[in-house]
Amino acid sequence: MAPSSNMLSDFGKHDRIVMLSEIRNLALAPLMPYASSDDDSGTLVLMNDVMTCASDILELIHQQRLHRASMAFGMDWG
Repeated sequence: MAPSSNMLSDFGKHDRIVMLSEIRNLALAPLMPYASSDDDSGTLVLMNDVMTCASDILELIHQQRLHRASMAFGMDWG
């Protein structure tokens, strides 16, 4: 299935994870030219909108920068 902004959320007919990853990739596509930039001033945060905690987001960014990691991932605990 080719990604498009008109994708239907019919998870009965399409693999949910594949559809969500294609939608994520569409959202990130305009940012890709900046991915190879040597400028360290920006941070992109992708988050789950079900469980949001500002202090957890700040901690994740702090740890990513502290360890000079290219990526950092958090986990939802409910």
